[in-house]
Amino acid sequence: AGESSSNSGPGLSVPEAGPHPSQSASPHTAVTREDTPSQPRTEGTEWVLHLTSRLFFTLLRNEDETVRQIRKYPVLFYFSNPLAEMYEPFCEDFGPVNISVVCQFCEDLRARVCDPRLENRMLVFYGYAGNAQVTANMVFLLMAFLTMDLGMSVEEAAS
Repeated sequence: AGESSSNSGPGLSVPEAGPHPSQSASPHTAVTREDTPSQPRTEGTEWVLHLTSRLFFTLLRNEDETVRQIRKYPVLFYFSNPLAEMYEPFCEDFGPVNISVVCQFCEDLRARVCDPRLENRMLVFYGYAGNAQVTANMVFLLMAFLTMDLGMSVEEAAS
């Protein structure tokens, strides 16, 4: 889907960069406006999970909302990755994705985090709400990155 790029804007308060997540008791901060992803969202509401000092996660409704967010917060770099949607079921199960997908996702995310063109920008990984299995895979892949690449404990990544 689309890529772009705000530290904050009307109605959305993105926290200032704090200590590395492994240095604080609760590394993730939910930044909400009116609701959370488990509740119905109305037009104009936003939900963002603060994963690291520069990395955030959000669920959007559709491509139109994605375009609106990119235009509303041009300083942020919005990106997605179709790997969360990939899964080859084994015996009618679902997820998590296979180790090859985990490695590919981590490589892609690492490249974005380390890209010198993005070093002064907040990164917002987004997906689309509505498919619990894909959302579970997105969260799994993000947690894999936090533990494998950033060295967080499982507890830190999940908190």
